[in-house]
Amino acid sequence: MFWYQALIRVLEPLLVLWLYWRRWRGKEHRTRFKERFGHAGFPRPAGTVIWVHAASVGETNSILPLIEHLRRADPRWHFLITTTTQTSANRIAQLCERGADWLTHQFVPVDHPRYVKRFLSHWRPAAALFVESELWPSLIAQTRKQTKFMGLVNARLSPASFERWSRNRERFQAILHKFDLVLAQDEVTNQRLHALGIPGVMMLGNLKLDTPAPAVNPHLLERWENAIGKRATWLFASSHHDEEALAMRVHHQLRAHYPDLLTLIVPRHPERCAEIVKLGIRRQAKYIRLSEENLPDKATEFVIGDTIGDMGLFYRLAPLCVMGGTFIPHGGQNPLEAARLNSAVLHGPSVENFSEIYTALHECGAAAATTRDALGPTLSHYLQDSSARIAMAEAAQNYLAQHIGTRARVSQQITTYFERFGVGHD
Repeated sequence: MFWYQALIRVLEPLLVLWLYWRRWRGKEHRTRFKERFGHAGFPRPAGTVIWVHAASVGETNSILPLIEHLRRADPRWHFLITTTTQTSANRIAQLCERGADWLTHQFVPVDHPRYVKRFLSHWRPAAALFVESELWPSLIAQTRKQTKFMGLVNARLSPASFERWSRNRERFQAILHKFDLVLAQDEVTNQRLHALGIPGVMMLGNLKLDTPAPAVNPHLLERWENAIGKRATWLFASSHHDEEALAMRVHHQLRAHYPDLLTLIVPRHPERCAEIVKLGIRRQAKYIRLSEENLPDKATEFVIGDTIGDMGLFYRLAPLCVMGGTFIPHGGQNPLEAARLNSAVLHGPSVENFSEIYTALHECGAAAATTRDALGPTLSHYLQDSSARIAMAEAAQNYLAQHIGTRARVSQQITTYFERFGVGHD
């Protein structure tokens, strides 16, 4: 830790330049940029503050229902959520606009000792919950000094992370031993943590498997369903660079057999929508953007999802979903929201970020794999064979039903530890 923090201090000028470069690229919030240096964006509320750190929107969506559960222990608690992405910040902002005055969002400070101390000195959290695999050494070390309780919730250790930490077991143990409670999200992670010498790990289930389906405005859904009618429709969800071009190429391949085909494209990062629009213009395709509040007509080929918080609409509109991040060396995106809303899941070969989930879905017949070259024929098969799509969706529902109750178990365990460590007894 000494040498790590010394290196961070020496490299601080480069760190600052890197942050400004990210802001220039649109990857940092321009008006809240100072939060990344530990400056508070909001005043600290009175009373007990519980801090939850979730890296991006996937972790945020899984932890928000848990926070609702935890509030039942004491509605006076105020929850501070930190994230790194603007998408997750917008997700929390929507809740705050709907009256969630018990919730505050802050961008997490970069892992520099001075920035972290500045952040903690302002918020003074009584407890800290880190979600999945956010193991920043300075953040964890300083938090350990200033909070009563620290927990690692829904812990996940990918094959690459396990291999990397296996070569640095002592460093990994030094970080993990600072937590009072470690909850693994699945048995594979549980075994990996034990293999790395972390005792006392509990496995209560994966919070992402017990997350409510994303909401939708029922009137908006009805209007879109009426506009689409019986058109063959599929969704490319959470796409990354180069995957939108694949989606458009496959769309034009399929138009010969499905002349009314409608393709929905929702990028992982909405700020990339201008890039996707240029692809559509280059192909002289007829497209609309969701933010324009227009409905598709018979000539519309593509709908581009350029808003935040509307995945509930897209998954409900598409009986067939191709998961993004799986046709490039990225590791894939979480397929559970699609599966939860009866959208049959297809994906490419790169799924290592969620290998356990994809493996489980395959074992019960709730997902199908394909490749770039075979995506067109695979889509054509499932668009034509409605019984295969329905069977896949039903298998996903049966799988998810087995994991109901995870949120309640995790909440009970955390509140028990809060009581043991005196959290909220100031």
